[in-house]
Amino acid sequence: MIRETSQSTESKLAYTVDGDKDSPAMVLLHGAWAVGTDWDPVIPAFAGDHRVYVPTYVGTVRATGRGNTPSS
Repeated sequence: MIRETSQSTESKLAYTVDGDKDSPAMVLLHGAWAVGTDWDPVIPAFAGDHRVYVPTYVGTVRATGRGNTPSS
């Protein structure tokens, strides 16, 4: 499993990539109260037949460790 972070001047994206680069792509998304690493237990099951991409949306509560209110 490869964990990478891509950063531009406007945004930062952390993501995990697993599986053969020539396999069909699969993207696993998380909800507002989760992070991409929540998918870690199931990634190996898909990575045998797919190239699995799992982004973590920067700014989600668990990614930042903060609440979702301005005072947090």
